[in-house]
Amino acid sequence: MKIPAKGFTHGGKFHADDVFSTALLQILRPDIQVTRGFVVPDDFDGIVYDVGGCMFDHHSEPRECRPNGVPYAAFGLLWRLLGAQLVGEHQARLLDENYIQHNLAYGTGADAFIGSVEYLASADVKTTVNNIRAFEDGDKVFLQTIYNFAGAGEQVAFDIFRFDGDGKIAEHWDNLAALAEPNPSGHTQMDGTMEVTDLDKTEENRELVKNFLYDVMQGNNLDKTPDYFDGDAYIQHNSGIADGVSGLNAALGALAEQGISMVYDEVHMVLAEGNFVLAVSEGTFGGAPTSYYDLWRVENGKIAEHWDVMETIADQSTWQNQNGKF
Repeated sequence: MKIPAKGFTHGGKFHADDVFSTALLQILRPDIQVTRGFVVPDDFDGIVYDVGGCMFDHHSEPRECRPNGVPYAAFGLLWRLLGAQLVGEHQARLLDENYIQHNLAYGTGADAFIGSVEYLASADVKTTVNNIRAFEDGDKVFLQTIYNFAGAGEQVAFDIFRFDGDGKIAEHWDNLAALAEPNPSGHTQMDGTMEVTDLDKTEENRELVKNFLYDVMQGNNLDKTPDYFDGDAYIQHNSGIADGVSGLNAALGALAEQGISMVYDEVHMVLAEGNFVLAVSEGTFGGAPTSYYDLWRVENGKIAEHWDVMETIADQSTWQNQNGKF
């Protein structure tokens, strides 16, 4: 479709739907002139959206729906026709119609995801994405990445994507935190071992970490702690903790002295590929609801290296979707 030089959308308050729609049209045709109003002029010869009962107005009856019964927004109607012009035909089909979002700062659904991408793409400062590690476990892919969203500052993140039977992204979970200085042992939140090995030990290593979470992180059998490590050998990438089991104990002791507790109440997911295992847990840190993403590397049946991202779970009154963090 060739985008005309003029656009028309509703007047009054700005809504996410018309804002994202306008951003998409401006990206594809930067010189488009958009008029806002409540009545489309009879002689208007441009593209009309989110108003006027046109083909891109989701208020029109009968409303056009996705296969899952959810009506299209105006942006979804536009994206269905124009999205491939922006990202290519293949990429435009990457998202499942029923895409489920667990990042609580964003709306759920394919339209909301695409809209957030379009918003970032239109920002003056471009978003950068530096993937460090990538793993696969069944229908899920889990990633360790450094983001800088529209120049807001570097953040470290774990992302988990679930793919449906057609190979489309169907669900997303993540944890993000500001990039910090190296820890007392000089390690960053991202450096360290990269190679995936021991693919034949994936399930064995998953089970080891599950038991470690139960015995040690949830405090059920703390006397078993030494069994999970090779002496004091333990490479630590948490920005506030030094290497070694001794470094971990020292950090936990310092927190206890300050009256700060780190509690793992529930383990939601344990994903694994070879010598790497990612655990997604829920608990509290200093009394605040917290999401814990811990990546461990296992070597010869012992936990050898650790990366993590902790994120305080936002108050439910601020959530942009109701799918929950987990």
